[in-house]
Amino acid sequence: IDGGRPETVAVWRGHLDTDLAAWKAAQIASWYDDALLAVEVNSIKKRKGDDPDKSLTVLDEIMEYYPNLYMRTKIDSITKEESKVPGFHTNVSTKGMIIDCLIAATRDEEFIERDVRACDEMDYYEKKPDGSMGAVDGKNDDHVIVSAGCAWLALKYMERPTLIANTQQTNRTQAQGMASF
Repeated sequence: IDGGRPETVAVWRGHLDTDLAAWKAAQIASWYDDALLAVEVNSIKKRKGDDPDKSLTVLDEIMEYYPNLYMRTKIDSITKEESKVPGFHTNVSTKGMIIDCLIAATRDEEFIERDVRACDEMDYYEKKPDGSMGAVDGKNDDHVIVSAGCAWLALKYMERPTLIANTQQTNRTQAQGMASF
């Protein structure tokens, strides 16, 4: 509680239709004691070719069955009213925020990344001459972005962990965590 560092404990990578991948993510997060599940919404679509505005229906379905989804604050452009909507939206602002967190967390040894693919991608992640950030030409940065999101969620978004008294014997882990897809 007062000394450990957040660390990657599992990585699932596969190819599924978006709705099935979202359900798989909920299953995995459920296994980890209903971990916080943060789904990147700007890449989610129900079916290829669907209207992007319908992409949240996948998360709307999951919300009925999985209660611990990451919720972001959305401000209506006309009414200026705030509402909570599921999913993490990666954009220029949030990408910089999570990458800055990952850089500081790895530099200060506050986050342990165990996925070798993420570590490899970190080696060729760069700031471009135009000021943007990303992988060098010909390489990917998907794992870096996921790691950065997880580091930010663990270090900046989530409350510090608390000890939960175990009153019932179970075969499941008692660690609280998060999952990001």
